[in-house]
Amino acid sequence: MPRKPSKRVAFLAWYNLTTPARIAAATEIAQWTEARLRDLGVALDCVSARAKDSRSVRSKLRDKRYRNPKTQMTDLIGVRAVLLFDAEVKTVTDYLQAALDISKRHSRIVGEELELDEFGYRSVHLIARFRGRTMPRYLGLKRPWVEIQVRSLLQHAWAAIGHDHLYKSPITFSDRTKRRFYAIAGGLEIYDQEFDSIRAHRDELHKQWFEALGLGKRFGDDLDITGVSALFEHLYPGSTWSNLPRGRPLLPSIEISLMKCLGRAGISTPRELRRIAQKKQFRRRLQMYASAVGTSPTSVSNFAKSVLAIGERRRDLLLGEYEELVEDPRLHDAISL
Repeated sequence: MPRKPSKRVAFLAWYNLTTPARIAAATEIAQWTEARLRDLGVALDCVSARAKDSRSVRSKLRDKRYRNPKTQMTDLIGVRAVLLFDAEVKTVTDYLQAALDISKRHSRIVGEELELDEFGYRSVHLIARFRGRTMPRYLGLKRPWVEIQVRSLLQHAWAAIGHDHLYKSPITFSDRTKRRFYAIAGGLEIYDQEFDSIRAHRDELHKQWFEALGLGKRFGDDLDITGVSALFEHLYPGSTWSNLPRGRPLLPSIEISLMKCLGRAGISTPRELRRIAQKKQFRRRLQMYASAVGTSPTSVSNFAKSVLAIGERRRDLLLGEYEELVEDPRLHDAISL
């Protein structure tokens, strides 16, 4: 009588058979995650997702000795979100915890257990089920658990190099070599903090501009992106830079294009920008755009106001060379008026 295949062999056969569906589900999950994080307005480096390959599954089955791997193995699909800034890891984590069904028992923030004088691997690991209304491939798998990793770019560098090549290495390193690895981890943690601090300086520059303009000062100074935003907030109290949550910055490439276009349009100081914003034609275009998006002129983003101001001077630039600034068809229509 032939022997019944072991649970391990049966699971591997099932896993290999269903891998194509799992790969398709991972693609759906990556698309969903990237779209939501873009909407959240965080500085995103990349989102990737994968179905665990059979070699990794075999290795984990050997190490963990699961009794029921179908339910106990929670990382058969994994998604990773890498952010530019450590300060935004919590923003993303809080959002995902609210949007998904989270297993608190299996989720963890790796690195929280490190002592004050210890450095090493840091990353958020959430075990979650997606609600899946727009994920037919994922729903077809009956909503399995998915491991979601959220980390900064520098945390990812340590994970890819230090963690994998030291912690999981088959080499026996000396204590001196291990200390060098951990020193690198400590340095990367400091660099994360410094990048966060430098980025926060944008808010301070905006505040300085806003306070100076309120006192009638700096109208002749050269504009930067924080000065542009502050000028429109000065003219329209309570307005925000973008339509992203909390008026967060747009993609750097878009803001760079905006500043270049403003310069080519001859708008280089708050005084010049204010002169345009006070024109009847500008206010007419602004009202048209505000009506099209269903809001008030004050609530129109200061970015959109900046683009409308350029349209008053050099509409040809926007429609001919800087099309990325007028991808919103309603903004395009207001400029073409």
